[in-house]
Amino acid sequence: MLSFRFPVVALSILVCLAFASDTFAQAFTTDARTVAMGGGGKTSNIAISMVEPVGGYIVIPIPIGLIQVFSNLHAFDPSSDQFDPAWAIEAASNPLHYTFGRNSPGSDDPAARFMRDLVNGDLNRDLATYSSFHLPETITAEGLASPAWGGTIKFAKQSSGAFQGVFIGAGPYFSFDTDAVFDPRLTDILENGSHYPNSSLFVQDDARVQLAMSIVFGYRARVEVPGWSGRRDGVYLAANYRYLRGFNYQQPDTTVRFDTDNQGLITVNPTTTPIVINDLEADKGTGRAVDIGMQVVRDRWEGGFGVNGIGNRIEWTDITLKRFTQNSLTNGGDFVEETLANPPGSLTIELPIVTSGNVGYDGDGYAFRASVVHGFNGTSFHGGGEKSLGPIALRGGARYSRDHWDPTWGIGIGRGVGLDIGFYGTHANLEEKQQISMAISIRIARQR
Repeated sequence: MLSFRFPVVALSILVCLAFASDTFAQAFTTDARTVAMGGGGKTSNIAISMVEPVGGYIVIPIPIGLIQVFSNLHAFDPSSDQFDPAWAIEAASNPLHYTFGRNSPGSDDPAARFMRDLVNGDLNRDLATYSSFHLPETITAEGLASPAWGGTIKFAKQSSGAFQGVFIGAGPYFSFDTDAVFDPRLTDILENGSHYPNSSLFVQDDARVQLAMSIVFGYRARVEVPGWSGRRDGVYLAANYRYLRGFNYQQPDTTVRFDTDNQGLITVNPTTTPIVINDLEADKGTGRAVDIGMQVVRDRWEGGFGVNGIGNRIEWTDITLKRFTQNSLTNGGDFVEETLANPPGSLTIELPIVTSGNVGYDGDGYAFRASVVHGFNGTSFHGGGEKSLGPIALRGGARYSRDHWDPTWGIGIGRGVGLDIGFYGTHANLEEKQQISMAISIRIARQR
């Protein structure tokens, strides 16, 4: 039944990405100390990576969440009878940290059963049998993963630590956005067990995914400020020019239609098509983007700003258009694939410009960090503090993203070599209910 599942699985992956964007800064952070402090300081300012932290340390992550992931790999496999897209959404959105209260794959949870049966084309005609879970009426999310690995060739170096430099690097460039709308009557059925006779209930999702590579040429500088003589003091400047080479573009526009009879049960309407996916694809793209950042450091204080994605665009060519249709939600069967006339010309995709600001202090016995980012998914905030009591460090903070405030807290034990444990609230699940995740890492102080 893989041929039936594949287009719906693609839609499930996009939903997964939507939930991942809500918790990305925390869920893929390996430093439990940073997690416990709200993720403060983790911004899009590319100059931050140039600054040596106060009391610098090496992080060895303990990805305890992989215990949940690796013990249930069959739940990710669309060809397996144990494939569970609802569980896969949660696990893939937050794979590194342990999430308390996460359902096991194949559970009898209503949300899990609804997603499994939809993907298998085996829905119960009475959708009320899946009731008692909340499905949001809208899911809107976007994100960009664009790390750049490379090195800086320094010149004009001075004894104060000031320098000029050229950065050369490369990395993946992966973006997505999805905008899904669920019929309010469908959400009412799934939450309250209602029935809507002789109705047509719709789910509409418009999404875009770009997979590319960026080759980065950049400028790096640490500028000396007269009178500032600290080991870290100075103004740090960074700029990147990214040449983007696109490998794959997907734009699946999906419509799912639930027709009901006079009893409110799913029925087959011979004049309609329950699932239609119009998938626009391209395999060649070229583009560019510019990132800039500045960080000012004075003694134990630091702050700065960043602007990423200036002039960001990829122009895609060799565009094709395919249509996948399915005639039943309850009787299984295969999707019918149809290749349509190729659209003329090219397609240019532009992403939002991301701006950020951050401030932090790291003193003897206490520290705090805070950052505000505006761009993808609107405005987000991360912030928190730390108080050291001998070898014990107490931490707490908060984060705000996509209309959700979530607490963070944790503890650190040890100085030279320490154990850090961080907790945070997350909504990376189909119902967007709050769960608690835990991050663990080992901290090793750098020798000076």
